[in-house]
Amino acid sequence: MNVQASSMRGMPAPLLVLLVALWMTLVMNAPFWRKVWTATGGLENDNPFFLGTLPLVVLAFNFVVLCLLAWGRLGKLVLVIMLLLSACVSYFMSNYGVMIDYSMLINAMQTDRREVFDLLGPGLAFWVLLVGVVPAIVVSRIPVARPGYARAGLSKAGSVLVALALIALILALAYQSYASLLRNHRELRLMLVPSNLVGAVHSYAKRQLRTPLTLEQVGLDAARQVNSAAGGRHKVVVLVVGETARAASFSLNGYERQTNPALATREVVSFSEVSACGTATAISVPCMFQDLGRREYRSIHGKSRENLLDVLQRAGVAVLWRDNNSGCKGACDRVPSEEVDKLQIPGICNADGCFDEALLHGLAERIDSSSDDTLIVLHMLGSHGPAYYKRYPQAFRRFTPTCDSSQLDKCDNAAIVVSE
Repeated sequence: MNVQASSMRGMPAPLLVLLVALWMTLVMNAPFWRKVWTATGGLENDNPFFLGTLPLVVLAFNFVVLCLLAWGRLGKLVLVIMLLLSACVSYFMSNYGVMIDYSMLINAMQTDRREVFDLLGPGLAFWVLLVGVVPAIVVSRIPVARPGYARAGLSKAGSVLVALALIALILALAYQSYASLLRNHRELRLMLVPSNLVGAVHSYAKRQLRTPLTLEQVGLDAARQVNSAAGGRHKVVVLVVGETARAASFSLNGYERQTNPALATREVVSFSEVSACGTATAISVPCMFQDLGRREYRSIHGKSRENLLDVLQRAGVAVLWRDNNSGCKGACDRVPSEEVDKLQIPGICNADGCFDEALLHGLAERIDSSSDDTLIVLHMLGSHGPAYYKRYPQAFRRFTPTCDSSQLDKCDNAAIVVSE
């Protein structure tokens, strides 16, 4: 009897979950609420019931998500982990304007150490400490009542049903307003913490645990044509994959500053109406070597389907991938490749990695020694953020002022956007 009474003392688990959901709803979702406020028209919206119930619907939804994650004796640990992870997510959403989905998660999982360290800073540490660590410590010290399994299950089920009923009732009373908001602003689902994080992790895990597929071969009929008129000469093509290069910032496309002065003196063709398959390297790089196109490409194709490099190599073309980024993300898995940051070239490489100039190291000799048709891919680090100032040597510091910090919110617009 005493043991049972002792286990019943403490805060009911659903109440603790509700408090954590309230903290996340009010504190960790500033970007979400800003977007909602703009999307609904704010005070100009003529449906006060809709505006007034929005926080309640979000709170109830977050409560349901956390209830489904936190079970039994591990419930408190789950809440602590969710607080810490959600604090990190909310920081990057607030400071870098990112949305959290599968592609963003896989980008974070596969990024290199340079970008990781660039993202770490006092701003992140302070935010995570204040918004994540402190409430996590509070949660860990709150005693939680531990009734029997049956009673705990009934309590959780009842709490979830009440929250769902509340959501259903509010949606029924203001259906048109909610339907319009969700239909016209689908990006909101990627901005709500912690459901965006849970959804991204679920998508990532589902893809990682998927049954491995056999490699699909393509272009089996491809053959290299030998030009007898060339007198035994062979061709060498150097393909530069320029990370984070935007057509809008190319003077070749009409940008007001001369960002491509050397290219402007050559007969080059600039394709300005081209879009990448995604903003994550893990999506965009393998996709550009596939023949599927942006609409048909799926992330699984990067590992399960041959690409242009495979076809060229099978046809007799020598292929080499040189990388100064975080890898080829599956595009070069079956062709020779090398990482130039391992060369440690003096003056070009340092503790932060290598400038893209390292991709040219020994390239002329490699071309001169080639004896067959050759394709060389140079995968640049480019202007990967947020530490843009680390991506070029001082001699290339042409456009000033510059943002010499990884915390872009500390720099004014003139130091971030190159404009007159």
